[in-house]
Amino acid sequence: MDEMVEARRELEYVALLSYKINTRNGIAYMFVAVDAFTCRTFYLNTERDESPESVLKSIHLLTEREEFKNSSWRGYTLVLKDYESLADQIKALIQAQGGKLIYNEAINTFIATPYLEAMANFREDNECTNV
Repeated sequence: MDEMVEARRELEYVALLSYKINTRNGIAYMFVAVDAFTCRTFYLNTERDESPESVLKSIHLLTEREEFKNSSWRGYTLVLKDYESLADQIKALIQAQGGKLIYNEAINTFIATPYLEAMANFREDNECTNV
């Protein structure tokens, strides 16, 4: 799948991403999912690491959301750029709801970019400075 996706409905393609954030207690990883059609963002959780357990927990939390529980009649495609070693476990989590899994960094980045740009602008506009 080399071409970019064109979502035609909500939850057709959903990108999972994590990124480092600074907290009072050190580095943490925020996990979010972004819908390609609406750019709607689903905050999943924040973890101390990006371990396989943290990734699987985040995907489980995604599948527990009402929007995904009710999507089995039409399914969704979860787009990841990492975690290929967890493919079997991830598929087991999402298949009951009609979920499919693809690994494609370009598509994941394409879907996530509007969210990441908005977050960068927000941080820029709300920079906390200690004087």
